[in-house]
Amino acid sequence: VVMYKPRWGAFYETPLDAHLRELGVSTLVFGGFNFPNCPRTSIYEASERDFRIVLVSDAECNEGSLWEAVMFAAHHRLCRIPRR
Repeated sequence: VVMYKPRWGAFYETPLDAHLRELGVSTLVFGGFNFPNCPRTSIYEASERDFRIVLVSDAECNEGSLWEAVMFAAHHRLCRIPRR
């Protein structure tokens, strides 16, 4: 399935939430480029919709350090970050 995403968040004005619920999805795995924008916004939106969230730190990057992105997500308890 390919969906057009008009803003930073994957859920904003998209059928993603309905599609995931129709499939019975309860956990989302996130990775992405430019953490402060699209991935972070999508994580917030997923959290607001009560999805469980896993952030793959090796698949995440931003303009700052990767560690800052991971620590931000962990600090706000938005997601689970598996250890290697």
